[in-house]
Amino acid sequence: MNGVTAPNATLAVDSNGDGQYDDAVATANSSGIYSLSVPLTADGQDQGDHRLMIKATAAAGVADQSIYVHYATGTLVRFNTTSGTFDAELLDADAPVTVANFLSYQASPAYSGLIVHRSVPNFVIQGGGFTLSDSRISSMQTNPPIQNEFLAANSNLRGTLAMAMVSGNINSGSSQWFINVADNTFLDEGKYTVFGRVLGNGMSVVDQINNLTTYDLKSVYSNGALGEVPLTKAPPTGTQLTGTVSLQAGSPLLSGSGTAFTSELAVGTDIWINSQIYRVQSITSNTEAVLSTTASAVVTSASSWKDFLPDDADFVVFSSIDELLPLLP
Repeated sequence: MNGVTAPNATLAVDSNGDGQYDDAVATANSSGIYSLSVPLTADGQDQGDHRLMIKATAAAGVADQSIYVHYATGTLVRFNTTSGTFDAELLDADAPVTVANFLSYQASPAYSGLIVHRSVPNFVIQGGGFTLSDSRISSMQTNPPIQNEFLAANSNLRGTLAMAMVSGNINSGSSQWFINVADNTFLDEGKYTVFGRVLGNGMSVVDQINNLTTYDLKSVYSNGALGEVPLTKAPPTGTQLTGTVSLQAGSPLLSGSGTAFTSELAVGTDIWINSQIYRVQSITSNTEAVLSTTASAVVTSASSWKDFLPDDADFVVFSSIDELLPLLP
């Protein structure tokens, strides 16, 4: 550890919290530059976390400073979100298959636009399942599921990163994971594999996400997994369009009866019809428009809505998940 202090100051370190500054000693040169070697371990209750107290004694007086240091033995990754940034150490040695699986998604475009799609207060936040682009949520394209690597020694405690699974199948983990916001040791019975730990004050960011109000977007996006989505503000309630609309399977043509497409719609407007989201590509008249995609089924004389999707800025989005420090050989 290198730094600058008062010229010729004596520095002493307390690295084990016993109040004794006897774990490392050094003397700064005439320019105040010093170098200290402090022995650290990755063992113990704090799993590599160390709070170092450094005391500098010079002619002008005595000064103390506290420094957080983490001694990592696994891969370090940084989660950059719209709610803040936090770092995690992955447990390469204890869960090599799970870590490799996570890093394969992280290194690919698969996690681009990833969102926190589930948040349960004082329980978990969950990601890895859905991406967001232009107000549209898409399910992840996943790789084959991996083998479960649960270890009883790595319990689902607050701050741990664990694999999500299909209920009843311990070997179903793929792209989804969650962060434990509380000590959820009961999840150990289900063998949810812990493969990482949030570092330092990173849980303050996770807590901030977990404290956001969640909204049920299952019907909006026709997906049963989106019932507890954290948003920074309430989604719009939607505006029902005048008249009724009809669609033919395999056709992009939207027909209306008693509708006012020219005044109520615009090119690019998203509309909700029978639990499906469509986008307007062009408008021919008050009763005819063309959609950007074809209808998957026949729709007859149905109601429709606009202004119902949350803005992209309202979601918690991972702008990137970066590998900071790979596992050393």
